[in-house]
Amino acid sequence: MSNVDRISKSVLVGFVPLTFPRDPIFVNLFDEHTVLGKIFEPLLEADKNGVLIPGIASDWITSENGKTITFSLMKDRHFSNGSLVTIDDVVYSIKRHLESSKSQSRDFLKDVLDVSETPFKKVAIQLSKPNPAVLKALTRDHLGILPNGWIFDAASDEPLIGCGPYPVVRDMK
Repeated sequence: MSNVDRISKSVLVGFVPLTFPRDPIFVNLFDEHTVLGKIFEPLLEADKNGVLIPGIASDWITSENGKTITFSLMKDRHFSNGSLVTIDDVVYSIKRHLESSKSQSRDFLKDVLDVSETPFKKVAIQLSKPNPAVLKALTRDHLGILPNGWIFDAASDEPLIGCGPYPVVRDMK
């Protein structure tokens, strides 16, 4: 079942407080992480034993020298607005954290040199040195995938657009 099927077949009434920082870069508190984990889905997840499992990525492979991790994406993942999750969305989402001095996840990605699309329609993460901890970092709620070019505006009435199990349908004021 795709995430669109889950969204369209579910009803959830909840409250996201106005103080919630809508941009994952600024999320800092445990409660905020809990909300993020429901709205956004990262490239990878970890099961209850800490074993990496697919998130937005269906599979991944690390190069022989350990400096490149290549991800294939799930083909049935959609954002809450119905648009398909693309490679551009993944690249944009991770680069936002690499380029922001305020990102709570930036230090976890310190060995990432670049994130790009491969000629074979996959996502490649280039590392300065082998670092398997980057894979675990990619399970963080902060690193949930956002639509390419999405800019958070704290004053906006627009819902957050995520690809996690639950959408934010509207803000309450």
